[in-house]
Amino acid sequence: MSDGNLNGEGDGSTTAMADPSELADLEPSEWPALDPAALRELEDGGFDVRAVPDEALPTAERCPQCHWPVFQVTVVGPGVRIFGPCDCRH
Repeated sequence: MSDGNLNGEGDGSTTAMADPSELADLEPSEWPALDPAALRELEDGGFDVRAVPDEALPTAERCPQCHWPVFQVTVVGPGVRIFGPCDCRH
């Protein structure tokens, strides 16, 4: 995997990570800034977020599809929710 910007556009800073295992070292305040596209790129490269221990995640809820931490849930219809930041529908 090439180094990449894992932060969103929020503060303009970058967090280049050479290894996805470094996600376990993120501070809880850093997780909400992760860019969903970068998360998908990590998954496409074979990274399984289930390898990140629950204690290292800033939220108690994980997406039921991709297992990334959930910071927001948007209800878009009966029985349809969009989880953020991963954008999975469930």
